[in-house]
Amino acid sequence: MKSPAIFQYGFYLYINMKFYRFRSLDNLLGKYKELENQEIYFASPSEQNDPMEGYHEIYFQGDEIVWTNFFKNYLILLNKVFTDILLREKDEIYQVSENLGLFYTWDDFPPQLQSHLNNIFDSFLSLDHIQKLICNLANNQRKFSWQDISYYLRSIHLTALFSVNEIYSLIDVPLFKSLPNDLKYPNQLNDEYFSLLDQLTEGQRPLLFQSVNLLNEQIDLINYLNIKDLTSEKTFLIQEFPYFFQKKLKQLMHRDWYTACFMNEESSHSSSVWGSYGSNHTGICLIFKADAREENYYLSLNQPISLDSINGINYEFQSSKYYSIDYTRFPSPLNFFTSLGQLPTPQLVNNWLRSTDGKLSNLYNSIYSNIESWRDEYHKNFLNNITRKSKDWKYENEYRLIYSSMLHDCSEKSSRKFKYQFSDLDGLVFGINTPQEKKIEIIEIIQQKCNEHKRAEFNFYQAYFCHSTQSIKHMPLSLIKFKF
Repeated sequence: MKSPAIFQYGFYLYINMKFYRFRSLDNLLGKYKELENQEIYFASPSEQNDPMEGYHEIYFQGDEIVWTNFFKNYLILLNKVFTDILLREKDEIYQVSENLGLFYTWDDFPPQLQSHLNNIFDSFLSLDHIQKLICNLANNQRKFSWQDISYYLRSIHLTALFSVNEIYSLIDVPLFKSLPNDLKYPNQLNDEYFSLLDQLTEGQRPLLFQSVNLLNEQIDLINYLNIKDLTSEKTFLIQEFPYFFQKKLKQLMHRDWYTACFMNEESSHSSSVWGSYGSNHTGICLIFKADAREENYYLSLNQPISLDSINGINYEFQSSKYYSIDYTRFPSPLNFFTSLGQLPTPQLVNNWLRSTDGKLSNLYNSIYSNIESWRDEYHKNFLNNITRKSKDWKYENEYRLIYSSMLHDCSEKSSRKFKYQFSDLDGLVFGINTPQEKKIEIIEIIQQKCNEHKRAEFNFYQAYFCHSTQSIKHMPLSLIKFKF
């Protein structure tokens, strides 16, 4: 294949860049018909092959106001789960709803619910060891890691469960008919514990909490195996809820995002890439042209641009930027309490930054003293974290398009398929093991599209193994021509 052409326009040096996208035959032809529909699918982070996709290095550092609100939000979500369980159909197996979360407006709660929640807050926050925990979290200037918080939540969880169940008992609808009173008082959160913790170095603390959390996970597994009479709802409440809460915390920081992955030409010659992303060399590699502007590259996609009550979501072709993945950059550390970018200002202030008596947290000024600067930094950190991967993935030479929208719910996969213009599809490469009948099917689809778009040129290539370079090469299939 030809090397990228270079052009000089004004002050900018443009490269005739091409981007390569590997697809399985099932995606391209079978179930999803991406080639026929001219669609690019945007995958969620959980669908990617890197479990650390979009990893954010989150820490927690704040004053007594935000820490008190932290535990209040824990209790609010725990109460929602209690309510869901109590209102479920009789004999229905409980499954936690993904719609449960921490997006709420306190003033919208009916007075009876506000009173009920305040009773739970009083029951929990009045306990000596909880007050001591909040005091230590607030007065210690350390940045508490995600692992630290996992440990603390697990440590106080049964106490929180006791407090919520206790208030429900007052109205004769307890979920647990009896709980040992000593659940209120976990022995480990005492003065000696915090004193010993302060003596550890910055390097020792993460290892300690990681080890303890792994130990707790093993205990959970053993309990799953040995305790046979726990119902699904009680299993979730006793063991799984703290992790569920942390998952919901992340949703307050950034809205969901999705990505379509591409590679450069170098990766299209890699046998391991073809093996991993080209379905063991049976798949296809699509080649897209890029629109170059101001040293960046773009692909035009038909995306949602507005929402109205008559037509619903309106679509229009817009440029999506290719972001190159950085394999050397470390994640940007984010303070959870100053990164709640998904919350409207009233919810952020009232649910997190303001105390019951109306005092504002010290963190309020770090956000609102210069909101534009905070917003710029917030978006920069988010983008930095979703356009980096560890050095283990460097062989991919990945570029990605990123999609995130407030216009519609993107949880359904069908809502994340966007059409591209056929003129931007420069060509495609057949894998070494692409079946002959599939090649014919693909060529016929391309022929039909070329007829529709009055296009005379389309570049087909066949991948083959080059013994002299010990790599995959692409041979032009120049005899395949279309006549109109």
